[in-house]
Amino acid sequence: MKKGGDMRKTFTLIELLIVVSIIIILMSMLLPALGKAREKGRTILCAKNAATLGQCLNMYADDNNGYYMRNCAESNYNQGWYHPSASTFPSYYGNKSYYDMFKVNIVTDCPSREVGYGASIGLHIDYGYNYEMSLKKISGIANPTQKITFFDSNLYFCSTNSASSWYWQSGILPLVHNSGFNAVFADGHVKWNRPSQIQDSNFLPYQ
Repeated sequence: MKKGGDMRKTFTLIELLIVVSIIIILMSMLLPALGKAREKGRTILCAKNAATLGQCLNMYADDNNGYYMRNCAESNYNQGWYHPSASTFPSYYGNKSYYDMFKVNIVTDCPSREVGYGASIGLHIDYGYNYEMSLKKISGIANPTQKITFFDSNLYFCSTNSASSWYWQSGILPLVHNSGFNAVFADGHVKWNRPSQIQDSNFLPYQ
């Protein structure tokens, strides 16, 4: 035995298992928090996209005698507002050709979603346009701070005719942002919402 003793100590198997267990416990505590923080960042980016669509919509109205855009092409209902052949609206946020609709990280692409409208053919259309706003004059909208124009959606448009039914019809809301969704209103502000907070009146421009 060395004089003064050997101060070095090796880990026993039990001590090693205790350390590993502590690390696993800490990771199980931290990972959900990190996941929530990551989703919070995505929700903020989604809100930015929605705000851009709202700003572009108001710019479109300014250039078209105060009227909002049509929901789809007159001759082809399968060509929605996002399609350059249906409307000049996409040019306001930089999509000027058919191929621009397939770009990742464009304004219509929600960062929290891998599946949206047109995903089967490579489109990135994750926001719906309020059909009730189609061809409506912006100056005639009642309570613009309460009227939705764009929102997180599995479909590129939404219409409502029956009380409180819009949010569950065809599973239209993805609810990927902590069980809620982003919506932009006619005055341009964006708000995170739960489905229970929204009424049909939020979609009807003249009520």
